Amino acid sequence: MSARAMSVTDLGFRPIARSSSEPEQLLERIERVSVAFHLDPLRPQIAACRGILRDQGVVNVAVVGRFKAGKSSLLNFIAGRAVLPVDVLPATAVVTTLSYGPVERAGLRYLDGRNQEIPLERLPEFVTEQGNPGNARLLAMVDVELPSLAAYQGIRFVDTPGLGSAHRHNTRTAREWLPEIGAALVATSIDQPLSEDDLTLLDELERFTPETIVVLTKIDLAQDVQLERVTAFVKEELVRRLGREPRVLPFSVRPGFDSEQESVRTYLRRYVAGRHEERAREILVHKLMMLAADARDYLGVALAAAEAGGRARTDLEARLEGERRELEQVRREIRLLAGDYKARAREASRRGFMALAPDLTARVVADFDLRSPEWRGNLAKTSAAYSHWVAEALAHELGAVSPRGEEYLAEVTTQAGAGMLRVVRAFQDRLSLNIERALQISFGGARFEVAPLELGHPDVRVDRAFDVPLDLIWFLVPMSVFRGLIYRRLRGQLAWEVEKNLSRLAVDWADAVATMVADLAEQARSFIAEELATLDELIAHSPDERPRVEETLRELQLIEVALRGGDGECEAAR
Repeated sequence: MSARAMSVTDLGFRPIARSSSEPEQLLERIERVSVAFHLDPLRPQIAACRGILRDQGVVNVAVVGRFKAGKSSLLNFIAGRAVLPVDVLPATAVVTTLSYGPVERAGLRYLDGRNQEIPLERLPEFVTEQGNPGNARLLAMVDVELPSLAAYQGIRFVDTPGLGSAHRHNTRTAREWLPEIGAALVATSIDQPLSEDDLTLLDELERFTPETIVVLTKIDLAQDVQLERVTAFVKEELVRRLGREPRVLPFSVRPGFDSEQESVRTYLRRYVAGRHEERAREILVHKLMMLAADARDYLGVALAAAEAGGRARTDLEARLEGERRELEQVRREIRLLAGDYKARAREASRRGFMALAPDLTARVVADFDLRSPEWRGNLAKTSAAYSHWVAEALAHELGAVSPRGEEYLAEVTTQAGAGMLRVVRAFQDRLSLNIERALQISFGGARFEVAPLELGHPDVRVDRAFDVPLDLIWFLVPMSVFRGLIYRRLRGQLAWEVEKNLSRLAVDWADAVATMVADLAEQARSFIAEELATLDELIAHSPDERPRVEETLRELQLIEVALRGGDGECEAAR
């Protein structure tokens, strides 16, 4: 019997009894609905719920926020020691977890499934941009266990760099963690409180967790009066944007802020670790409620289409056909946006890197003046020494400035993500309006989440020391006579070497962004096509499956009642 031919009873859907109202059984019922109706967009949420059940009461507390918002400092404060590197450059986006363990340890999990343990002091080699540029080591996750976290047993702290950042490495791994978040500490610096990125992140987190705390970091930068004003502003903005006021905890790692530090400790120990099994259940119930509501949203369209009269149904089919015809126009708009953002990336990268040329050239020339007197021997040996030195010197200097590409291109990558999101949201708004006009029901649909590719760090390449291989005719060039002239020639070409390699670095960074933008465009195109295909399938089968859809919707409603803890209401709903 095919999935489409199955009845609701065949799928195991029966009135919910007390014995089957536990979250695990309710999740299984929702999953059967998702499989039966091919609601593929719900799979990440289902997987996250299963992860919570596997963890048996452990709460994932994610620390998220923008670059330099104080996330690592906050986690080091909680751990009671400097575990995570606090750097001036963004850390590689390898998800890092911190939890209690009787013995201090750090375990690496690779994307290919391998595991490795390392001494804790080696952690910077794997979680910083300098040690692991662009996640070249292909890590999936780093797990750290510390005896100092004994007071936080039941909590797994999760450092998810990039979830609230414009420049994200390895963001597929970070994105996969978003549905698994149990509670969230959103770090926002007092000098730049609640950016649009912060508010968007808070809005997005609401779908995945009922427990979101805003940690207002670096309050040592403000006077008491300023702190009161900023805190009041943050609370007002949260209410205005979210319609609710999450808990706001002012915080600083600096001495003299003992009261604020203790407030963070107390919240985590008393309200999360102290009740972690209860909180884990609350979080799971919240996720299941969102999951059931999303499933009902899709099935509501199928039922409305089945109930609609001939004219309404014909109208809806015509509107969806119109959206399909508009797909090429939408794709064209996406292509134009992608081309525009690629051009902006080239200009921003070139402008940023070329501005570094004077200072970088001065440093390389100074190093040449220091090292060149050490080079002895004939022209072949001098040429080889110079080639080796210039390659190392430029590799060091360019390697140090290369991560700035993320800074130079952050605005472009943010705009690209926002631009693609606007195109998809515009499509969804039109789709929702068409469904509402044809069927007189509201429809939200799946949520499109932007997931850029990681930006790889380009290699540094250096040209030959000479345009012609003079080292092959070294016996014709007496160094006792021409050494000074040759050194001036080598010194004089350093500015060109710097400029040439900076230009190449700028192009490579722009190419990396172009790859990311192309991926964003493909994500947007695929999402739009998949959403239309899902609705087409639901509507096409709806006349013949009206009883099945109605029974499944009743089942989902009963699941939501059970999740609210209303056993009495559940009995009445039967």
